[in-house]
Amino acid sequence: MLAAVPLWGLEPAMTLNERQAFGDMHPNGQARFWGMTSNQDKGAEGLGTGDVVLFTGRNHVQAVGEIGVVTRNRALADSLWDPHPDRGSYHNVYSLKSFEKTMIPYAEIWALPSFNAGDNFMGARFPNR
Repeated sequence: MLAAVPLWGLEPAMTLNERQAFGDMHPNGQARFWGMTSNQDKGAEGLGTGDVVLFTGRNHVQAVGEIGVVTRNRALADSLWDPHPDRGSYHNVYSLKSFEKTMIPYAEIWALPSFNAGDNFMGARFPNR
């Protein structure tokens, strides 16, 4: 799940500012990445360093991450992942400055504000908006 990727292999797809930002955020030279397609552009605009993300599946939160660098870069995204066949590039890219594997049952998350019992957590959500 979300293996760390060496930054040096991605540098040709990054702008100079992105190289600096990713290098500063991830001084060990590698980072975990996630991306979202254009249908999530509006929500992705509000993401920032320090925001918390949940990675879900099989009725559990399987990992919790903290966002590092956020950018919109199609070349970078396409060097990380094949574009979605219908929605295209995962061009809303963010790195994770922290990442912790977990196994939290959905029922525990349903009790939190902005969540509903029976929710199966499909797609990206932006509960603070």
